[in-house]
Amino acid sequence: MTDTTTQHHYWQGTFIGDEEAARRLATLPAAVEAALAAPLDTETVLAACDALSRALADPAHPVRDRLAPHLPAGGEADTEELLGELAAFLGRGALTRKLRRELGGTAPQRLNRPDAKETVYEAWAPVGLVAHIAPGNAATVAPLSLVEGLLAGNVNVLKTSGADTLLAQHLLAELAALDPTGALAERVIVLRFPSSREDWLRLMCAPADAVAVWGGEAAVEGVAAHVPAGCRLVEWGAQDLLRLPHGRRLGGREGSDRPGRGHLPLRAAGLLQPPGRLPRHRGHRRTPRVRRPPRRGPRRASGARRRGARPGRVRRAHHHRAPRPAGGTPRLHPRPRRPPTAPGASSPTPARR
Repeated sequence: MTDTTTQHHYWQGTFIGDEEAARRLATLPAAVEAALAAPLDTETVLAACDALSRALADPAHPVRDRLAPHLPAGGEADTEELLGELAAFLGRGALTRKLRRELGGTAPQRLNRPDAKETVYEAWAPVGLVAHIAPGNAATVAPLSLVEGLLAGNVNVLKTSGADTLLAQHLLAELAALDPTGALAERVIVLRFPSSREDWLRLMCAPADAVAVWGGEAAVEGVAAHVPAGCRLVEWGAQDLLRLPHGRRLGGREGSDRPGRGHLPLRAAGLLQPPGRLPRHRGHRRTPRVRRPPRRGPRRASGARRRGARPGRVRRAHHHRAPRPAGGTPRLHPRPRRPPTAPGASSPTPARR
């Protein structure tokens, strides 16, 4: 059983204490490079999140019993509401709709050809290491922010407030345990320390490729001082916490299917690099040209040759084909002429079609 009195940090599958966390923070860049050596399949994240969603929705599942000591203080109704929010967001259907709505598909890292007329391919790519600075007044924002970093294929280091419970650490540990490959655990680091500990904050943000900050102006300014040049700083203020992760606004109307503002949109938050344009090189196979099917129906009565016809085949309007005789070849006979009319008789007027 994990000792929650001293081991407040979750580092790539293991709960550790302050001394070990300080030692590992000094070697954070090496750990990130090792984790990014192999790509993360989106299906791996979806399968683990869906399994955790079903566990949270089942009142008799042991996962709920293990998370119960780390839930925020409140009544039974508040606990059920919080677990219901987490289960709704982590479901496969919700995450699949999110990927398709924001990135165009469930496999954003796969090369895509947006225009069939051009030999240009595009794909989304993870930025690398994403640092998440979570607020202390929203229990679900911290773990769900890291889940979206996993959907983008990044390595994530999450900072929770020193006054928070260990809900984010244990919830993400349950998520990593549901992945038999161990790929999720290598991309999850959760640290619990106050913002006044600037040495840890500096070591956390120094190798980051993107930093997502939740809080007011003072919190953003305190983190921005440690963000290196060229790193993306994503600011989320108090107005972005008014919408719950599954799309329900606090104090507003419910049932909205629009994406909630209580979590990071993958495209807007900069958790993915923009799709790069990869031109076709000589090694690629050229796409075969699609030919139109042959035109059906009666041919036009014209003496000119049709394009693509065999040489020597000319359509003649004043001949008709006679029946093929037995053992012979068809012959062309002149079309019978109209008999001459008697003097003074009117010629019959052809009927209009």
